[in-house]
Amino acid sequence: MGAGLRPLDKKVIIDYIKPQVLKGILERQASLFGTGFRLLDPAGAILLEATCVDGSPTGPTGSASTPLAVRGRSIGTLEGDATEQLPEARLRMVLESCGAHICDLVLCEIKLDSMSEELLQNYKVLNLFYNVSHALVNILNVRKVCEVILDRIVATIGISKASVLLLDESREYLSVVAHQGLPEEEVRHQRFTLSESVCRDVIVKGKPLFIQNIDHYPDLQRRSRGTYRSKSFVSVPILKSARPHSLEVLGVINIADKNSGDPFYSGDMKLIIALTSLAAMSIENAVYFEEVARSKEVWEGTFDAITDSVAILDRDYQLLKLNKAYDALGLSATREALLHQTCYRAFYQREAVCPDCPVTETLASGKPAYAEKAIGGKIFRQWTYPMLDEAGRTTSVVMYTRNVTNLKKLQERLTQSERMASIGQIASGMAHEIRNPLSSIVTAVDVLSSGGGTAEENFFTLTDVIRVEANRLNDIITEFLLYAAPQPPVLAANRLNEIVQEVARMMASAAEKRGIEIVTELDPAVGSSPLDGDKIKQVIWNLGLNGIEAMASGGQLTVATRRVENGQELCIRDKGQGIGAEHRSKIFDPFFTTKPTGTGLGLSVVSRIVEGHRGTIDIQSRPGGGTEFVVTLPSKHPEGEDPSIDHRMGLRHYEQNLAG
Repeated sequence: MGAGLRPLDKKVIIDYIKPQVLKGILERQASLFGTGFRLLDPAGAILLEATCVDGSPTGPTGSASTPLAVRGRSIGTLEGDATEQLPEARLRMVLESCGAHICDLVLCEIKLDSMSEELLQNYKVLNLFYNVSHALVNILNVRKVCEVILDRIVATIGISKASVLLLDESREYLSVVAHQGLPEEEVRHQRFTLSESVCRDVIVKGKPLFIQNIDHYPDLQRRSRGTYRSKSFVSVPILKSARPHSLEVLGVINIADKNSGDPFYSGDMKLIIALTSLAAMSIENAVYFEEVARSKEVWEGTFDAITDSVAILDRDYQLLKLNKAYDALGLSATREALLHQTCYRAFYQREAVCPDCPVTETLASGKPAYAEKAIGGKIFRQWTYPMLDEAGRTTSVVMYTRNVTNLKKLQERLTQSERMASIGQIASGMAHEIRNPLSSIVTAVDVLSSGGGTAEENFFTLTDVIRVEANRLNDIITEFLLYAAPQPPVLAANRLNEIVQEVARMMASAAEKRGIEIVTELDPAVGSSPLDGDKIKQVIWNLGLNGIEAMASGGQLTVATRRVENGQELCIRDKGQGIGAEHRSKIFDPFFTTKPTGTGLGLSVVSRIVEGHRGTIDIQSRPGGGTEFVVTLPSKHPEGEDPSIDHRMGLRHYEQNLAG
C-alpha cells in the first residue's frame, strides 16, 4: 500500500505553508540580491512581500515574475524588482529557482498529509483485526463465529447483503449459517445445490470471485435469482486451516451491493479475504467442537447401546451399574465382578479415593466434572454428571468413560482454537513494533508545526524521516494482512562486542536517570560470527531495559561476552529484586508481565530471536539476589545460509526508542 497524493483541494499557497516560512524565504532573497520580492495569490493580490533597506541607490529598473503551479494548478505568482545589479534576465532565473523551491515545499506538505491519512487508515485496519481476533478467541459456535465476521464486514465496508454458507458432509449442498439483509423466509432451513449455486466456481477452484456487474456474466446472472438477487458481489472461499493453497473449502462468505451504490474495489476484496482467513480457523474449530458436542449428547442419551463405558455410582463410590462397553476395556475383572466395588479399588487398586476425582467434585458441587486418567497404559477421559432427587440433592453420579488413546489426534485439532489467541498477540506485537516509528513521526511533525521548516535542509530531513518511518509502518501492516511468517534472521558477519558497545551507549542515558552504572566485560576472544545485527541489538536492548527497570534504587547493570566451545555467550546481569520461582517458567510467554504498564512482549521477542539464531537462553535468579540472562549463540553458519548480506541498522532507531 504505497502512499498516494491527496487531491489539491486548497486554493492559496499560504493554506499549505505557514506565512512566516514564506516570509523568511522572501526576506532571504531580498537581503541576498538587494531588491524587493512579492508573493501574489492566483488573482494577483499581494500576499507577502519583502524589501531590502540597503537596496540599489538608483531604485528598480523593471520587474519580472514567475508562476507558481503544483500538479498543473496555479497557486500564485512570485514577483521581483530588477535593478542595475540584478538585471531582468538574471532576476527571472532567481525567481524560477526560488519558485521551484516553494512549489517543492507545497508538494511535500501534500505528501505529508497523504501519508498521515494512510497511517490513520492502517491503524484502523490493525485495530479492526485486533478486535475481530479478540472476539473470536473463545467462541466455539459456528453460527456465532460467522455472525461476528459478518458484523465486522458489514460495519466496515457498508454492505446491504451478506451471508456465510457452509458445505454439508456430502459436499453437494450449501446451507446458510449466518446472514444479514436477506429475507429470512427464503434462507431459513434452506439448502442450495452446489452445482446451481453462484459460488460453485469459488468452492471448486478455491479462489475468490470478484464481480463488479453481474449483468456482464450471463451464466452467473442466470444462477443469481430470487428476491434478493445481487447486482455486484464478492464471494470468498473459507479455506480449511486458512491455508492459501489448500483446496479443502469449508464454505464461502458472500457480500453484495454496497449501501452507497458504489461498486466494490480491490481494497474491499483484500480486506474481506483477510477477515475470512482470520475466521477460517475459528470456523474449523467450531465445526469440530460442535461435532464433539453432538456426539456427547448422543452418548449421554444412551447406555448399553454406545461403545464407550458408562457407569452409575452411589455416594459411597460403589459401582451400581456398568454398560457392556466395560467388557472391552481389558480390565482384569469382568463387568459383573466389578459391580458393588468402589471405583478406586476396581480400577486403580487403591484403598482410598483418588486425588482430583471427578466423582468427588460432582458429589460436592452437584455439577458435572471432568478428569483424564491413565489405566493400564491407556488414556481415558471421564465425565461425571449428578443425578438429582426432587429436592435437588445429588443421590448418585453418572460416570461416562471414553478411551481416547486413539483419539488424541482429535484433541490436538480441538486445541487449534488456542491459535486464535495468537492472532491477538500478533496484533499487539504489531502495535509494539510501530511505537518507535510513530514516536519519530510525531517528533518530526511537532518540529515542523513549530516552524522548524524555516531551514530548508532541516525541513527536508524531517520529511525524509516521516517518509521512511511511514513506509516502515506500511510494510508492517502489509506483512500482517498477508499473514507473513516471522522473518528469519538475516545473518551476516558481525562482531558481538561492537554490538554490545553500541547498545550500552544508547542505554546510558536511561540508566543514569535511575542512578545505574552500566559495566561492559567484553572477551577479546569473541570475534566475528553470523548474526543479524538488528535483532541481536533488540535482544540486548530488551534484556538490558528489563534489568534497568528491575533496579528501582540504582545499582549496576553488567553486560558481558565470553567465548565458549562452538559459540559465544552474552550475559546480562542486574542487581534487582530477582524473579520468583513461580514466575520463571512464564517469563518468556507472550503477554506475561509483572510490571503494571508492561506489554509482556519484550522477553517473548527475545526468545524468538534467539531461537531464530539457533541459540539458547537461560536464566539464573533468586529473590533479592538479582537476575542473569545467558544467551548462547552458535559461531558458524548452518549449512545453506548465505552470510554475504550485511543487514545492519544504525543507531537512529534505538535512539528514537530511547527518546520515546
